[in-house]
Amino acid sequence: MDILRQHEVFEIEVLEGMNSAKLLDPLIFGGGSMLRLCHELTRYSVDLDFWFVKEMSQDAFFYKSRKVFEKNYEITGAEMKHHTILFEFRSPHYPKRLKIEILREMKGCDYQQNIAFS
Repeated sequence: MDILRQHEVFEIEVLEGMNSAKLLDPLIFGGGSMLRLCHELTRYSVDLDFWFVKEMSQDAFFYKSRKVFEKNYEITGAEMKHHTILFEFRSPHYPKRLKIEILREMKGCDYQQNIAFS
């Protein structure tokens, strides 16, 4: 399996874990990976981009996310910045690291629920 295909499998695995832990509930998935995984566009991106659409404690979200990710992955970066929450981690099963970026700004938007697939 080529490296890009392996990375896509890694992304789907992480999305499934986030969904199981209810981490996706306050978030909207956006960016290039969303276009590829949810709408089959031929665009490639190596990170997962989100933004908040539901009010919640972002500190609590950060700490819960960190606990969920460190169960299965080696966290190589985790920060709450002024505008974003960032995670970067790796798995022994995949060759590349995965970065998750969550915009902290609340955005109202029109969105649809869709299933990401590989």
